Amino acid sequence: MTQTIKNNQTKERHDLIRKIDTCDDEQEKKSLEKKLSKLNNVLFDVEEKMETKEKKEQVLLKCTADMLKTFLEKSTVEGFITDSKLVFGKDGLSVESKDMAGIIAVKSFLDKSNFNSYNETEINVKNNKNFIQALSTFGKNVINIVKEDNMVKLLDENGGFDFVESEETTCLLDSFPKLEFGEPVNIDKNVAKDIITKNNIIKSEKIDISTEKRQLTLSVGKDVDKANVKTSFIGDEKFKTSFNFDYFSKVVNVLNDLFDLYLSSETPVKFSEKTDKYAVDYYLCPITLIE
Repeated sequence: MTQTIKNNQTKERHDLIRKIDTCDDEQEKKSLEKKLSKLNNVLFDVEEKMETKEKKEQVLLKCTADMLKTFLEKSTVEGFITDSKLVFGKDGLSVESKDMAGIIAVKSFLDKSNFNSYNETEINVKNNKNFIQALSTFGKNVINIVKEDNMVKLLDENGGFDFVESEETTCLLDSFPKLEFGEPVNIDKNVAKDIITKNNIIKSEKIDISTEKRQLTLSVGKDVDKANVKTSFIGDEKFKTSFNFDYFSKVVNVLNDLFDLYLSSETPVKFSEKTDKYAVDYYLCPITLIE
């Protein structure tokens, strides 16, 4: 807004100078010069305010809004994890967080090459869902991320959104059991979506994940109301553990078409996806550990 005012007044100043240069009437010329003097003072005040604002507001990051939105949707399970600490480190953005119940935890990384302009900083997001919704309004526009005191601003040339930073958040992954996993099982997302579709009829509150004879089985329900899907499994490990179905489906929904599943009988399972730009790991706690 201040920049628009400055642009309009600068144009007005140039018009006045042109009129003064071509004016033959001395009285009118003096009137125009008086007007110009006042306008110069106004312009000086506007520029001073802009300089003060620029010093106070530090543009930390520039990036495509859609790119950051997609990454944060993955990092927060589409905002299901309510608050997060975004650590913009030496190599890129790291996010570690978990839901209030301590059932899903996420550890993710986005390479700094994805940003148009990058500085090391930390941002504590109070409401991930609102933050993501704000990013979605910018579409594919390049935005500035600005910090001023405890405020975070998302801005493009048309304006933006202000967010109050939350209190310091800490990574809660330490409260999970020791995380040790075997070899990954590569899974087609359609296999996982198939069991989700079947459970729309059965409505089981849990899902069993098991391995036997080089097959991984996802099953819901029991007795006659039971459904399962199977996929090949290269390995000899035997595994059978139950998980909360709703939490399982939330994680699957944000995964790509192919992902890796890491199994261990003593810890949460880990869903993992990785590209040349980012990496995301989801830890899902078994029902036995929740209880």
